[in-house]
Amino acid sequence: RPPPGVSRPPSSLFFVRGGDVFPGTEWTSMRPVWQFYAAAVTDGAGVGAIFVAVSVAPEFLTGSEIGLAMLIELVLGPFWVYLAFGDRPPSWTLAGGALLLLTLIIHEII
Repeated sequence: RPPPGVSRPPSSLFFVRGGDVFPGTEWTSMRPVWQFYAAAVTDGAGVGAIFVAVSVAPEFLTGSEIGLAMLIELVLGPFWVYLAFGDRPPSWTLAGGALLLLTLIIHEII
């Protein structure tokens, strides 16, 4: 039974009916395309590769180097959003990413 003020329980918001993988009933005319499945498989492989790399990396690198390398995600995240959706990151985000990349470059040179 849904809580007061909620028309249906949260678990019923996502149903897979007749090939639909989108939420609710307003998406019934849309069908997933091959790009959806390719993105799902690629995402799964990428997440698996990251976990393996983070598990194996401490054998060859120091903890601080691993921490700095993992911060690259913070720099590349806004870049991928910009490429995919055209959402330009704020100038402070670009400045912070440049500072992080500069720190990594200096660390590797020294």
